Amino acid sequence: MDFAKAKAFLQRKEGSSSVYDHLTEIVLKLVSEQPDNALAALEQLSTAVKSSSALATDRVGGQASLPELTNARLNYLTSQTNLFKAPAGDEEGSGPGEAVQDFTDESNYLEWAGVGFGRTENFRIHLALKHLSAKYQTVKNLRFFGKILGTRADYYVAEGIMDGSDEEDSKDALGNTIQKTGDGPNKFTYFVTNSIGSAWTKLPNVTPHQISVARSNRRLLTGDLSSTVNGHPPFPGNESNYLRALIALLSAGTAIAPSGVFTAVDGDENGAIQPNEEEFEAPDLTTPDSWVHTSLTLNVLGRTRPNPPKLDDEGNEIPDENAAELTAAPLKPIAEDPTLTEEAEGNGSWDIRTCPAASGMPEGTNGSLVVVRSLRFPGAVTVGIGKKYTSLYIGYGHEIALKPFQPTLPAVLPTEYDFAAENANVIEKVDVTVDPDAGKPAEGEEGAEE
Repeated sequence: MDFAKAKAFLQRKEGSSSVYDHLTEIVLKLVSEQPDNALAALEQLSTAVKSSSALATDRVGGQASLPELTNARLNYLTSQTNLFKAPAGDEEGSGPGEAVQDFTDESNYLEWAGVGFGRTENFRIHLALKHLSAKYQTVKNLRFFGKILGTRADYYVAEGIMDGSDEEDSKDALGNTIQKTGDGPNKFTYFVTNSIGSAWTKLPNVTPHQISVARSNRRLLTGDLSSTVNGHPPFPGNESNYLRALIALLSAGTAIAPSGVFTAVDGDENGAIQPNEEEFEAPDLTTPDSWVHTSLTLNVLGRTRPNPPKLDDEGNEIPDENAAELTAAPLKPIAEDPTLTEEAEGNGSWDIRTCPAASGMPEGTNGSLVVVRSLRFPGAVTVGIGKKYTSLYIGYGHEIALKPFQPTLPAVLPTEYDFAAENANVIEKVDVTVDPDAGKPAEGEEGAEE
């Protein structure tokens, strides 16, 4: 390459400047300032020249301009600084709010299972939970559920309990009754954010129709709650509804606790559970019989129990073939869960392992942590020691795919009338080839029919 071609290449414009102009300004700055160690200061001078030149406002190679990057960094630093300020309530209340999960403490147990975000990030998550509790004064038992991964952004998910006694009954598009806040798949309320320090968004309640469709679809999340969910069968809602349906399936399949920590509420037909206030001996957590589900399974309708009975005008119950069956009893042992395949051995759909002995563990234990991983929902981990346990989920929100995914085919269109089944002798009418109104007076003429 000769000198003219090389110079032309360097003078090629990128925005309103070029490499030749940039090198010229660097040389001029070196000659005018004459630093002691010019070679070591070369990169710093290049950055300073870029900041003061036209490159500071122009986009180069499709990248964001320097002012945009500066504003983005400023907004991020502001959000992180606000995390360390005392939480303040909003229109829903004021003050610090309810006590939240001590995630900085429980994350120490999760580290033994090899999951977590690092101690700095764990502390920021704990602070974010405090701010969320201050914003929503009515939420209780707030805890960090986990992180659901997306293609463009991820979702950090928080879980809490809110009162829905003042809500009215409603039905989804298929006529199934939607269980209220605090009941069934809506037992917990969930909040999400794309980054710790940003604002939390409350997810809507999930409907049975959304759960049943989410079981049939298999789609990665994008990270945008307002994005469209494509696929077949069509999903009734946007990504915020789809994310909520995936969380409902995750919670129903992976929420577990050591046996004895909770007891079923006597006489409650909805399968409610409550903390066990009586003294009990800590179970041997290395066996699947010592772990129980704390959430009820979801039936084919996407509910934790059958639809309410339909009544006629006289108040008598109408038989409903689509009411679905009863779900499993509360606190079902994970040993009763079906295996993933017929050839599977061991603990069915769970993997249970023991960590080495550790110091500083609760009294009454042998100092060994037990890690329980879900094989059906990869990424769901529960760590227990004695009567203490904690759970975390990090994954894409889907059940394991043992076979290649195939979208559900459209249903067969029903015939209007099954002549063969009715044994009907149908004779086709003779085609009309003569105008029946021929020769009759037109409308408005004398003799026309009124």
